[in-house]
Amino acid sequence: MRVTNSMMINSLMHNLEKNLTRMGDQQQHLSSGKRVNRASDDPIDASKILKFKSDLSEFEQYDKNVRDSLNWYEVTESSVAEVSQLLQRSRELAVKAANGVNTADDLKKIAEEIKNINKQLINTGNANFAGKYIFSGYQTDKELFNVDGSYNIDITTTEFSRPPRMSWLVGTGESMQTSTSGLNVFGMTDQKMVYDEMMTDSAGDHLEGNKSAIKGRVDLTSSLTSSILDINFNGSTFNVDTVGLVGSKDAPINKGVLVDRFKRASDGTNTLADFAEVYYDDNENLVIEAKADGLIPISSTSAHLKTANIYTGAVATKSVIKGDFALEGPNADYTAQNLDITLSGIGTFDVNEVTLNGYSFDLDKQKVINAFKEATNSAIPGSKLSDYADVYFDHNDQLVIKDKRYGANTVSTAGTPGFNPTFISGQATAEAQVNFPRSGFDDTYINDHQTEIKRSPLYITYNGERKAVIIDPSVNMTTTAEYQTALQNAIDTAFGSSRVAVSLTGTAPNEHLNFSTVATADGLTPELRVESIKTKSSSLIEDMKAFHHALMSDDRTVIQQFLGKVDKHLDRVISERASIGAKVSRMELIKNRLSANTVSFTGMLSLAQDVDMAQEVMTLKNAENIYRASLTTGGRVIQPTLVDFLR
Repeated sequence: MRVTNSMMINSLMHNLEKNLTRMGDQQQHLSSGKRVNRASDDPIDASKILKFKSDLSEFEQYDKNVRDSLNWYEVTESSVAEVSQLLQRSRELAVKAANGVNTADDLKKIAEEIKNINKQLINTGNANFAGKYIFSGYQTDKELFNVDGSYNIDITTTEFSRPPRMSWLVGTGESMQTSTSGLNVFGMTDQKMVYDEMMTDSAGDHLEGNKSAIKGRVDLTSSLTSSILDINFNGSTFNVDTVGLVGSKDAPINKGVLVDRFKRASDGTNTLADFAEVYYDDNENLVIEAKADGLIPISSTSAHLKTANIYTGAVATKSVIKGDFALEGPNADYTAQNLDITLSGIGTFDVNEVTLNGYSFDLDKQKVINAFKEATNSAIPGSKLSDYADVYFDHNDQLVIKDKRYGANTVSTAGTPGFNPTFISGQATAEAQVNFPRSGFDDTYINDHQTEIKRSPLYITYNGERKAVIIDPSVNMTTTAEYQTALQNAIDTAFGSSRVAVSLTGTAPNEHLNFSTVATADGLTPELRVESIKTKSSSLIEDMKAFHHALMSDDRTVIQQFLGKVDKHLDRVISERASIGAKVSRMELIKNRLSANTVSFTGMLSLAQDVDMAQEVMTLKNAENIYRASLTTGGRVIQPTLVDFLR
């Protein structure tokens, strides 16, 4: 093989470029400190680096959340400790006041200190961290207490049964409750509110779709032996045995016993348990829920069981025909069969059966689907069945033809030996309803309480969105009709018109409210929940006020009773302090784990990304020597020729 001067030069230049590129890469590694600067440098490690950086960024945010949580806990713990100290001082004063040798002036001096302690309790309840009130649950923009010691936050059935708390994300898929509800620290009283005469506190708690139920509360501390608790279920009356149902504050009726009595209630042939589920929900409401789907009438006329009637509504569905479709054998020859599909309100679509012969030829599912999709309607030029219906084989290998429209439309076919489907009718959306037939009111009640009604918001949840509905304070309401109009306007303001409708039924003096969703979009499940303010009163603050009044009036009985009450308050506060301490301990563990994870992942990132500086310096020096050697060798081997000078 003849080696020319040009070949030697090209080879030299190629190798010089390779050596120079290698040396440039080493210089970039040293200057950047990173082994992988582009994905092409090492695709596998590049993907690892991106993942490690993402994880470290998450750890950094989680660590910030944990630090903020610990600071929040610190403020909360000191505030709860202050409440504990104030209660302990109140107890000491109560013991001193219970001493029979105190004069009226002595008691007034104690009363003055109790008054100041009560003010300090209110101030402590309004403690904040970075502008957020720590005891107000998720309503952190509101102080917990008004100046008079009443709650400033809205407490509905949900908050009363499950006091709200904030949660912070402290890890992947891991959150922790960081706030302590002031309701757990300062307590609540089951206060009579303006809406108690107009609705129950059990409205619209979550049930499965398309279910009917009634919900209400039974006074378990009273005697029910002479009561009638009978349930009217779908036209039949089920008699509840009340023998032995006697309760008191110290020994209330057992819930399990009461549930069992309702389950065994009989109409002479069947028991209520044959048709309904009976249980207590999370809000302490007795629930009687129909087992069957649909709107089923359920009611109670018992004065001891004021109920809300609930129908959860049902999502709209589509009409469909489905059945086995023969793909082989004698019945699979459709050339002489009629497979035409008729959709009500649209017309008949002609299927080309000639292409469907599974007896003589291979017939697969896709060919069947295409034949039905391409079916035409002569009354609608250019139309195909696929424009109006979905065609597919389901997981049971049945051919399905589903109308694209919602509602009770008809889908039909003549039926053949190879395809004789079943028709399942769709249905329109069934709107959710919440009614209060056992809570009656009249014009007089509205006129006498309109100021309080306008101050008390209703909380309505409509299709997942919960809003406070507040009546315009400038509206004058003296009748139930005026109230209904004002409430509907307030609902429309909150959710927009034609979303939730409210109406009145019944006759005076027992008119009652009915709520229902309106025009829920097809395919969406209607949801409706109605809640009123349950209480505005703190049991701790009220007991302190009562103690102060007793001291001022020298009421020894109330002073003695306060000792037992303050002990209960102390127990509750101490329990909350213990809970906070446990959360702080867990948060410290999470913080340590995050620190360890950060160190570990930083190390793995460094291994994947960073260069070994000593090794890179040696490698670069070696590359420089190779480059210089190649230049020297090239200069010696490739000598100038006459042609080079002629150029």
